[in-house]
Amino acid sequence: MTEYGYGDYVAYDPGYKEPEIGRVTRQGANGNWFVCYHDGCTAACTPEEMLRPATEGEIAKASRRIGHHRFDAECPEYDPDACVGCRHDRSD
Repeated sequence: MTEYGYGDYVAYDPGYKEPEIGRVTRQGANGNWFVCYHDGCTAACTPEEMLRPATEGEIAKASRRIGHHRFDAECPEYDPDACVGCRHDRSD
């Protein structure tokens, strides 16, 4: 089992296509990982066996906007009614 931290860069590498670079949000109860792959903040549930740490070269080529503002200190678009489970939620 590999441990990833919040914001770690990973590569979705199923072996039959070009790896897709993403950033980790959290691990699910079933051991799969939630990963943002695009410029939006929605994370996809990804099986652990299809992930590996991204290389420095892959990270350098990745979009700086992966996860939109999810990995930033603040989100100017945070909406408590729409952004359920976001780390910017300070309601607790």
